[in-house]
Amino acid sequence: MTNFTKHFKVSEFTCKDGTPVPPQYLHNAKKVADNLEVLRAALGGKPIIITSGYRTPEHNKKVGGVGGSAHLTASAADIVVRGIPPAQVAATIEKLIDAGKMQEGGIGIYPNFVHYDIRGTRARWNGTKKNGGSTTGITPALPADSEGNEDQAGEQLTPTTPDSPPANDDKKNYTPYLIAAGILVLGGIGYYIYKKK
Repeated sequence: MTNFTKHFKVSEFTCKDGTPVPPQYLHNAKKVADNLEVLRAALGGKPIIITSGYRTPEHNKKVGGVGGSAHLTASAADIVVRGIPPAQVAATIEKLIDAGKMQEGGIGIYPNFVHYDIRGTRARWNGTKKNGGSTTGITPALPADSEGNEDQAGEQLTPTTPDSPPANDDKKNYTPYLIAAGILVLGGIGYYIYKKK
């Protein structure tokens, strides 16, 4: 088998250390390729370049990936579409998932690529932010290539439900509102004490 689909070859999912996708994970890589075909069609047939597919545990560790990375089971691909910004590619994936045309999974946006995986549960993160979209506040190193980036930037590996947003999803910062509320409360207490005198 040399081709998974019309536009994606099995070899495109080969680990960067030269290890082919193990037979037990070929079905995962095929599912990713099927979903990427849908994306390619939605992007007007523009070629999708897979910069990272399957990873061996050794290679995953070498590039800074976490132990539970979807790349370890060939369930993920880091992709580039020349001429289309990563945020636009990710937005297109999101629309296709919402329309039921692509499988729900993880979408990570990075400066030079998009991570997509078929974990089956919603997970979103933004590796273009200063802290890589991580909720830890630790700034990860984001090298120019995609190898390991989504894991270094805090890829969320825990499942989520529609009722509970992913830990790495963009969240509104309520700190300024809490500070303002605190000032108002303290001001009110101060005024009350002043009036009592």
